[in-house]
Amino acid sequence: MSTHESPRSLDRGLSLLRLLAASPGGLGFNEVGRRMKLPSATVARLLGALTDLRWLAKDPETGRYRPGPELTALQGGEDLDSRLRRIARPHLERLRDAARNTVLLIRWDGKRSVCLERVLHPDSLVLQEPGYVTKGLFEAPWGIFCLTGAQWRRAISRKPAPPGATWARYRAECARFAAHGYCVGPQGDRQRLAAPLRREGLVVGALAVGGTLGALNDARVREIGALLATAARACECEW
Repeated sequence: MSTHESPRSLDRGLSLLRLLAASPGGLGFNEVGRRMKLPSATVARLLGALTDLRWLAKDPETGRYRPGPELTALQGGEDLDSRLRRIARPHLERLRDAARNTVLLIRWDGKRSVCLERVLHPDSLVLQEPGYVTKGLFEAPWGIFCLTGAQWRRAISRKPAPPGATWARYRAECARFAAHGYCVGPQGDRQRLAAPLRREGLVVGALAVGGTLGALNDARVREIGALLATAARACECEW
């Protein structure tokens, strides 16, 4: 017997990933337990951990589990950051020119956002450097694109609630962007827009535009938001 045996939990997790990788249609909770011959509590713990880490994804309609963005990227032999850059690159300069503002490609890993690419517009803001990490999402200009209503409810119920985490704010933002699938975040003399990039139903990043209130005023929010949403959908079709 090898002296380098995997711990039991790691071995079970890897077995679960292999099982889901071989089941493109996904598996339900009971099917996973039956095939792996594990107690329900163990199955719930494994599925929960691997879903939180985005190795697995849970279909919100059917409740079935399937390979998530991390596992899918690994299977394809290309890491997710590289794939996002490759897919988004043709759209970034077009967005910059159409919006006349600086454009960012943002990666969302479930806990933080990372700036992957930046295409500067000479008349707009410099914004974040590539590699910049944002963790305080309720205070960040790009935070709303990755937060669902359920996540807002959980945040609001915490004591103390994160800065800006009010249900009224979430409703107000939804009223402005939900129809186009982008988020709006004015900040002092700046305006921020972001359209989420989804893979297998999960948000894995965003295309974002930022500018001054003069260059990106309220009259242009819907126009540029629609451009962002269209570009994001085009990226999603290239997975």
